Amino acid sequence: MVVKVYVIEGTIDASSSEKKIGEAPVPGGHKWKLIELRPYTDASSGVKMWVKKGTDAYYELTAEALNTYKLPYPGDMELSEGDRIVLSASNSNASSQVVKLEIIVDESAR
Repeated sequence: MVVKVYVIEGTIDASSSEKKIGEAPVPGGHKWKLIELRPYTDASSGVKMWVKKGTDAYYELTAEALNTYKLPYPGDMELSEGDRIVLSASNSNASSQVVKLEIIVDESAR
């Protein structure tokens, strides 16, 4: 068991509908067991984030919830070589906002 942290970070433009921020692909010859997600945004409201496995959304997060609870989100998902975790976001604010996702996984060889 090797615990690793991957980070996806970017900026979502003002008044933007859902936009892909970035992705973390499972490295060749490895598999992941998702342990937890640590999302962040500098917005106090108006930002939504989606965490997807490929194109399937597994988490929908809001700035309001992130700033109220300030807790990591537990995960229990297996990902294989070729899978990827994708972060997308939307922003209804009048200014651009930073979004960030720390992905904590147990990485092992296949």
